[in-house]
Amino acid sequence: MRKFLLILCLPFLLMGCSNVNSNEIISERSGIAVEESTTENLSSELNSWQKSYKQVLLDFMNSDEYFFGNDIVEYSAFSIYDLNTDGMPELIISENASHAAACRIYTYDNGLIYLGRIGAFGDIGYYEDNGMIVHYNIGAGIEDKIFCKLENNEINMIATFYNDFSYRVKEQAIFEFNDTEITKDEYNIELEKYKGHKYISLGRDYSFDEIDDVLWE
Repeated sequence: MRKFLLILCLPFLLMGCSNVNSNEIISERSGIAVEESTTENLSSELNSWQKSYKQVLLDFMNSDEYFFGNDIVEYSAFSIYDLNTDGMPELIISENASHAAACRIYTYDNGLIYLGRIGAFGDIGYYEDNGMIVHYNIGAGIEDKIFCKLENNEINMIATFYNDFSYRVKEQAIFEFNDTEITKDEYNIELEKYKGHKYISLGRDYSFDEIDDVLWE
């Protein structure tokens, strides 16, 4: 049996509100698809979440966690994307692009909510057609996949997969689904149930130099 790491922290709130002076609520990689008739309904919240996300990014940029990048590892970055298609995008901060780097995820619901830290190599995967958030990590011949969903302002773990097929002699390889050992064929069958067809990587769409371009006030 193996334990999979998914750090989910208690929410906290940061309040703020005002009116926006722009209906331009869809950025290139936001994942928001809003009919024109509903734009006005969301506009009263736009300035609030943008201000909150902007402050989080500035705080991160001024912390010891912010990474400027070097010749080996890329800099800290972020994405804005609607992970549960409710019209409110989430903020995804990529610590950097190293193997151990995760993403910090925030949402907004009458205040800022920290959803947790997940991912590897500074990004998370996302299937647009079924809303699955994917933590994927591979190293030393060991492969982990964790499928999650954003529901009711929480990231809920749906399924975990583990195999060491590239590490062991093939006949001795271990395949696990939800911490239960199964055969390789059973593993592949279960894995297909959680995969979608429109996969994207999130966390590294924007550099911190683009904060003002992505989040306007």
